[in-house]
Amino acid sequence: MAIMTMKKIQLFVMREHEQEVMKKIQSLGVLHVSEHPMDQGEKEQLLLPVDNHMAIKHLEEQRSRVQDTLQFIHRFGHVKRSLFQPKDVINDAKYHQLLTDVGPFEDIYKTYKESEERLAIYRTLEQRLANTEQQLRPWLFLDGTSLETLKSTAHTVIRTGWIANRFVEEFHQAVKGVDDRISLSLGNMDKENAYYLLISHKEVQEPLRKVLKHYGWTKIILHEYSGTIHEVIKENHQEQQRLHSERQALLSQCEGLVSHIPYLEHLQDVLSNELNKQEALGCLHRTE
Repeated sequence: MAIMTMKKIQLFVMREHEQEVMKKIQSLGVLHVSEHPMDQGEKEQLLLPVDNHMAIKHLEEQRSRVQDTLQFIHRFGHVKRSLFQPKDVINDAKYHQLLTDVGPFEDIYKTYKESEERLAIYRTLEQRLANTEQQLRPWLFLDGTSLETLKSTAHTVIRTGWIANRFVEEFHQAVKGVDDRISLSLGNMDKENAYYLLISHKEVQEPLRKVLKHYGWTKIILHEYSGTIHEVIKENHQEQQRLHSERQALLSQCEGLVSHIPYLEHLQDVLSNELNKQEALGCLHRTE
């Protein structure tokens, strides 16, 4: 926290506590204490309840925005300070400027929010592409086939999907027993699933659907892709590389925000100080 310059203050205490408070203040090293005479009107005015809820709310919201901005920027680096470097001193002019000139902060805050939103979009898109590639890998056995052709025709229904590989033998027998107008091709197997290309006549759909449901058939729609499986995966890689480059450029911009950390820390200190003052002011009330 930055060091604030000394300020002249007025302190109001109950008469019965005056001597005790004076001794404690003087023990803290205060150089000069004087009593300011006030007439009854001044006293009543000073002790009226202060409605500063809106001021406190504004300061809390502003400090919260500064804290959010600092938390984001700290992900990209910290300002290096020497262990013996003295703390910054905020004089009255700088204090007033930090409190009243909100333009610099609003620019930083806008950059932070836009960057955070764009990074979230990149994460979503990159994860979607990674999921797509993982989904397509088991179907490499279809290479050479244009994926857009894997859709039903007037007389046939084309399906691509998978079942748990522990049911493979039973599944083959069950499908074979439905009708001889069914072509079942096992294309790939991994530790958990078996992947199939299933072509059948439209007239056998009802009994075939019952078999598929019984063995937990999970369909995947491939005909929405254009080109062969290798071409689609290649395009997917190119798109991932493009997004990665754009995200790295954005991360470099975010690293540039690190230089604003001292300013934001000073602003946070000033807002915290003002908030404390307003909260203390709100505690004043009419006394007898």
